[in-house]
Amino acid sequence: MILLTLCLLSGEALELALFHRPSVFLALFFASLACTILFSRRKRKSIARCFLFFSFFVFGAFLSTKKLEILQDQASSLLHHHVRARPLCEGFLRDDPAPRAQGVSLEVMLVRCQPARDKPFEKVSAYVRLFVKGETEELWQGDALRFEATFQKPQDFFNPAAFSYRFHLASRDISLSGFAEGSSLVRLYQREQSFFQRMVALRHQFLRRINSSMSPDAASIVNALLLGSRGDIDDEHQKLFSLLGIAHILSISGLHVVSIVVILSWILSLILNRCAFVYLSIPRRYMIALLSLPMLWVYVLFVGAPISAIRAACMITFFLISTFFFRRHDSLVTLAGTVLVMCILWPLALMDISFQLSIVSVLGIILTSRFLPKKKWMQVTGSTVGAYLFSAPLILLTFHELTPLGLITNIIVIPLFGFVLMPLFLAASLLSIFSHTYGCIVWKYSGFLLEELLIVFQALLPAAEETTFFAAPTLFQLALCYLLLIVALMNFKRAYRGSLFIMFVLLCSFVWPMYRPQITKRLEVTFFDVGHGDAVLLRFPDGTSWMIDAGGFPSSSFDTGKRILAPALWQLGVRRLETIILSHAHFDHYGGFSSLRQLFHPEFFFLSSATSSQEPEWKVFFQEMKEHQLEVRFLDANTPRWKKGEVEFTVSYPHADLRIDDINDQSLVLFLRYRDVSFLFTGDIETFSEKQIVQQADLDSPTVLKVAHHGSKTSSTEEFLNMISPRYAVISVGKHHRFRLPHEKVLHRFEKRGVALYRTDRQGAITMSTDGKEISITTLRDLPTK
Repeated sequence: MILLTLCLLSGEALELALFHRPSVFLALFFASLACTILFSRRKRKSIARCFLFFSFFVFGAFLSTKKLEILQDQASSLLHHHVRARPLCEGFLRDDPAPRAQGVSLEVMLVRCQPARDKPFEKVSAYVRLFVKGETEELWQGDALRFEATFQKPQDFFNPAAFSYRFHLASRDISLSGFAEGSSLVRLYQREQSFFQRMVALRHQFLRRINSSMSPDAASIVNALLLGSRGDIDDEHQKLFSLLGIAHILSISGLHVVSIVVILSWILSLILNRCAFVYLSIPRRYMIALLSLPMLWVYVLFVGAPISAIRAACMITFFLISTFFFRRHDSLVTLAGTVLVMCILWPLALMDISFQLSIVSVLGIILTSRFLPKKKWMQVTGSTVGAYLFSAPLILLTFHELTPLGLITNIIVIPLFGFVLMPLFLAASLLSIFSHTYGCIVWKYSGFLLEELLIVFQALLPAAEETTFFAAPTLFQLALCYLLLIVALMNFKRAYRGSLFIMFVLLCSFVWPMYRPQITKRLEVTFFDVGHGDAVLLRFPDGTSWMIDAGGFPSSSFDTGKRILAPALWQLGVRRLETIILSHAHFDHYGGFSSLRQLFHPEFFFLSSATSSQEPEWKVFFQEMKEHQLEVRFLDANTPRWKKGEVEFTVSYPHADLRIDDINDQSLVLFLRYRDVSFLFTGDIETFSEKQIVQQADLDSPTVLKVAHHGSKTSSTEEFLNMISPRYAVISVGKHHRFRLPHEKVLHRFEKRGVALYRTDRQGAITMSTDGKEISITTLRDLPTK
């Protein structure tokens, strides 16, 4: 069972990276299954077993590709048949709204759309992640909505350690992203009063009771813990729980479901002890399992049936069902069987981080309880430690931060949560049904206990911040880590010292790649994929690193520095940025610098002497740079050339005596030379600036040109390109942009000159490495430039 599950998971995971046609894998599946039957009849069991494993592998590949194909067909059909800029659509709200910086995020099940004003509505079937800007009326799960929106396929950023937003949405059956204004969204009616809708209404009733019975901070935490409603938790408390390593308790997932089952089992056990006649012919564990399951699924419906809760409930259900059929069941085999069934039912569940964490946490608990001594205190503590150790590598891979203090906080918080807080919350909920007064009393005292706990958490926050470890491990490091963890646990009883040595090797395997010296005697320039923006990493032969621009998305809470650039830098081995350079004062160039300043502690901040902007965001950003004691230097064409080792820098623009009003034309133009290889970084300069540079005629021909203004037709003029004649050019540009850059005229200008062109929207992150004579270029993708 374990090997079959591993084969299925391997097929699903591998094909998510390759994505071939599902018909190929379906044919391979039937062929391998036929071979399995053929060789088993001929008593060739070893060969039959190999074909059986292979059949599960290709079956997993078929399931994942088929699901992705269905989602892509849904997206393509909607985008193709509803070509109107903002089609009018109707659908049902699948989950409660999630607050965002300037609006809300909704998951909507589309049922019909109107392709044009003069045409009737057409039926559609797709799930959409809808971002609504502005205020909206109060919305509930299950509400019918009508809205005008623009749609696009989810966008991934192809960089080292990149998070796949597309696969994340696909794991929730979402095929499109949509954007709407709050003024266009209308709540039509609420779906018919089914049992599920009554559960939703009851949940909102409890939300109001909790909010009226305790402080806002405590109420927001209780609403998340008990009801799965995280909308009222402020950023401060989100950060607090995250840094302490206990953010997982704020989401309804495996831990909550297990706690509910344990509490229900305990209550049912007390009741059945007084009603022994009920189960005279039925073992008590069967009765408890039989009665717990319906109550468990009622709770899942009560919290809104989020996908993470459904999958966790399915895992518990399969575990409990196994007790009916196997008197002595192997927990590891049961876990494997559960994962096997769930990955067949939800082929893309493997891409859901909550599902991944549930699997590895349960695996850690099973292995620690199996290989540790049978002393009760060691089993209880070891289970928590095992769950933390097995989830830690995956947390680092996904969220890129971890604190060792989380091991201690989880040992304390998980039992406190499972055996104190949750019973109190459930008792208050039950009491409030029969007596609002008594329910409020219990809510009040449980809220007081939670407030005291939050005070303790706040006291631990400085220690957590000091010990937080940032990293972006590779998949190879992740596999090595789990292998060493399993080996260490298997040898814990027999060789205690050997297990500690393996743990030390495990720690080194994580730490060494992040902190190893980066002295390569080569200059490396990496152009990151940050959408419509610029972000360039300079890694010098002496091992130091600089950053030119840091991307950013105006009018969005998405943090380019923290979400895209920081993980990429950590995986590349960059722990510190010596200098950050800003080309000009547009948000799509400086938006990520605030997070990079906090995480990589630069000393110097270089920018154009012509920089001038009245935008409030720029004023706040620049004041932040000055307040945190960065040495700010304004550069222009009069700045003397300077060297960093053998790398020489020259500022070619702006000219000191030139008054420039356009922010793009205020861009810093920087020429970098390393022996015989040179780079020209042009920011967003346009025709005016290029004419000024051409008139000076003192710019050498660069080996590599960073194309100005993302390939706009107002840049990269014929005269400018004739003067510099680059061999390579890189365009930093995003997909689905309203200006549809790069412009065809600009592409034609480079093509007719024979310039080798690279684009971040098609090749992803582009790394150019040189020893000063030869230059090698690697990209994360191999799509053609056009």
